[in-house]
Amino acid sequence: MSNNIIKTLDYKGKYIIFEDDVEEVYMNLVRTLIYKGTLTYVPDACEHCGAVNEAYTIVKNGKRKTMVKLLSNQGTPCFFRTT
Repeated sequence: MSNNIIKTLDYKGKYIIFEDDVEEVYMNLVRTLIYKGTLTYVPDACEHCGAVNEAYTIVKNGKRKTMVKLLSNQGTPCFFRTT
């Protein structure tokens, strides 16, 4: 995990693990930075039946790929992509 990315984005949470590299792509002819990371957490209860997660008996299966727009960094558009 890169501390530079965490400091740049001013992220204070504990549920996102950032990758070290930042992807630089051109979207609509504009240079754009894409930060990548993984969202990870322990669910408090089952989404479907509402059973409480005691002793870590409920496991979160699967991942959803998402791309979230962040604030621009020195005029460069930035996105966060979950992997």
